[in-house]
Amino acid sequence: MPSLPVIIGAGITGMAISARLSQAKIHHVLVGTPPPNCAPKLGESMEMLSSILLDEMFPDLHEHFVSKRGIFFYTYKAVMGANLNLARSLHPRVDLVSIGGVSAFLLALLGYRRPRLGAIHVDRIGFDAALERKVRTSEYCQLAETRVLKVAYDASADRITKLHLEDGRELEPSYVFDASNQARVIPQAIGIECRPLSAGSQRVTFAHYRATAESRTPQTIAAHKNWISSSNVVRLFDPVDGVHGVGWCIPIADYVSVGISRPADRNLSDDDALALLEQSMADRGLGYRTIYPELAGAQSIDARFYVHDRVCGKNWILAGQTGCQGWFSTLTGVESSLFCASIADKLLESPGPGGERASRAYRQYIAAVVKTHEGFSAFHTSTVDTPLRAVERRYHYTLVADLYGRLTYQAELCNGLIAALFARVERTFLKTWIWLGKLVAKDRFCPLVVAEPEAFPQLVAHVRERGQPEVAPADESATCGAPAPAFVESVGAAILAKGDLLASVPLSPKLTVRIDDLAVGGLTAWHALVRLREPRIAAVRLVPEKIEDQGGGALRNYARCHALVDGNDRSSPMVILACLTDGDRLAAISTSRHHLTFLLGDNARYRILFAFTRLSLALGSRAQPRALDAPGS
Repeated sequence: MPSLPVIIGAGITGMAISARLSQAKIHHVLVGTPPPNCAPKLGESMEMLSSILLDEMFPDLHEHFVSKRGIFFYTYKAVMGANLNLARSLHPRVDLVSIGGVSAFLLALLGYRRPRLGAIHVDRIGFDAALERKVRTSEYCQLAETRVLKVAYDASADRITKLHLEDGRELEPSYVFDASNQARVIPQAIGIECRPLSAGSQRVTFAHYRATAESRTPQTIAAHKNWISSSNVVRLFDPVDGVHGVGWCIPIADYVSVGISRPADRNLSDDDALALLEQSMADRGLGYRTIYPELAGAQSIDARFYVHDRVCGKNWILAGQTGCQGWFSTLTGVESSLFCASIADKLLESPGPGGERASRAYRQYIAAVVKTHEGFSAFHTSTVDTPLRAVERRYHYTLVADLYGRLTYQAELCNGLIAALFARVERTFLKTWIWLGKLVAKDRFCPLVVAEPEAFPQLVAHVRERGQPEVAPADESATCGAPAPAFVESVGAAILAKGDLLASVPLSPKLTVRIDDLAVGGLTAWHALVRLREPRIAAVRLVPEKIEDQGGGALRNYARCHALVDGNDRSSPMVILACLTDGDRLAAISTSRHHLTFLLGDNARYRILFAFTRLSLALGSRAQPRALDAPGS
């Protein structure tokens, strides 16, 4: 077998890395068997970076995402709430660097586009199944459903030289992603020190409860609207709740995910722990069994929290939770998996400047995860006598500085030079802004809104202020009818043939192409866009991969831009096209400039001067278009 990148472990970390390498058309080997896809699972609530990465990497899997409007932390006699909806406009009581407020502006400075659903919950059952199908059907992934028995390591060169598999095969990897999580295959084999982040281990018991037709009605949902679309984290105290620990409640469509993490040395059965959790949440107004009465599965694991002294080497990396695992309530578990997956192709540039930058960014990110864990320790170790101010103060720094800090490391590496500059500035700005805000005007500059339980409805209303979904712009001037079967069939044929979408379907003479909120004029605008591409990109095709009928003549196409990049065949991340048809013809295409980075490039024009790019497109659309597939055109 030729020397290829090898991923050890086929859980969500390994499968996400595999999907990313397949998107980049990089052949690789995935060693392991995807775990049974049954309820329940951990890692269903996403914070900002996870939501952004899932939106960018898997836009075709949005049916498994559920928008959430906030996150609430319940402590003794108080509730803390934070806005997670990434609203566009500034509310008088929402901080410039709060989780909500004008967070979309700060994200734009870092080169990110606001996720269409904002922060999300993920149906891990459906998502993991879809991700496994991607892995198994990818022409770039060789799935070896076996285990690694032995690792050959050259300490002087800091390189993994050979992997011996249980089925007798030997692999000479060009790079190794260890996604084995707590099995820690590479650290165990080469002797990397593992430092505990907390004393002892935690017993984590979690379960899914499903709704019934009688229990989940508009009336019951309205009665529980305070928590039904939020992540809810509850601190449990021995004197009050009969158990010392932290619980969570995550509603996802027709089921709810709940769980409790408590010290493993406490003599408390799993069933009793879930019963105490249910009672404690009901006392705080989270009566989830009213809507979700049927138990759909429960399990327990023993977990410990740790970080390794080294998380990457010359040709290896400890991916995601293999390298570091913190409190479950920090929401950094799946995030660390996605972070590593998002930079996987850049890590393969080792040795070299690109690979070194990627390794450095990953080390900085893991250090930020450790800081987040330490920040949440104030919540996990608090008692009924701990002053609320002390808990809130630590949370304030954690939710702003640490959360945005983790964003900046990914942006610095992946979003171009301008974003890299703003990333460094924002890290300094945030620390200064937080200090000034706390000193001068705490009520105006704190992302956490704190209230007594009696004021909880007002707290919810404030936290969710200005929440709004984001949808692709539509051309309201177009008069469209339901798509003809022949049109849908032509798109399906283009998907099967991996052909260019715009060369495969009939086009209306009035075709409109929109980028963001600006119509730039017909198919000629697309040709103008191609002419504006970076000189090293040629032979561009828009190849569809999935189509969804939205009704009323509206279709959503998921496609990739394929092109020759420096003479090599490459493809872009997924492009989302909101299409309108006029019977059997394509009448309008709407998309975001965010999806056109592959053509426009990560440069100052794209990031800051897009208005001039729009003008260039509008002027260029008047010229006679040249053939798309002409190299160098």
